[in-house]
Amino acid sequence: MEFLFIALLLLGYTIYYQTQMKKIFIKSKRSIFKSSLLLLAGVFFVLIRAPKAPNLGTNLLIGFLLILQAWRKEGLSRDRVITFGVRNGKLAEYEKLIIHNEHSGARLECQSSTRRSDINLYFKDEPKVIRKFLNDCKLHCELLQK
Repeated sequence: MEFLFIALLLLGYTIYYQTQMKKIFIKSKRSIFKSSLLLLAGVFFVLIRAPKAPNLGTNLLIGFLLILQAWRKEGLSRDRVITFGVRNGKLAEYEKLIIHNEHSGARLECQSSTRRSDINLYFKDEPKVIRKFLNDCKLHCELLQK
């Protein structure tokens, strides 16, 4: 029964996340490590856990949803950060939006004292593109040179 509950939660989150991904204006680089980890976890769950469990369909659904998350998109919409694991990432609620100049693009760091962790997104775009986008959204950001 608990696996069915987990499968329903993952299905609900996947549907929610799919609707959020359609709102992305600036797409961030995909993390090969995160994608590989989710893909590995999904395959591991299907191959190891599913054959031994009595409720095969639920276990296959959980494994499939984990594998599906490996191909997710992350980025910025007009008013929020859209990333895996963040349900309400409104940009206006972050205390600091810091753009770092990286060798292969830009890194946006969203800092907040009320959230448990900061968010870092890596972009192929130049820092000035990210800054212009955030300024167009009426958000204050700092540009840090590295």
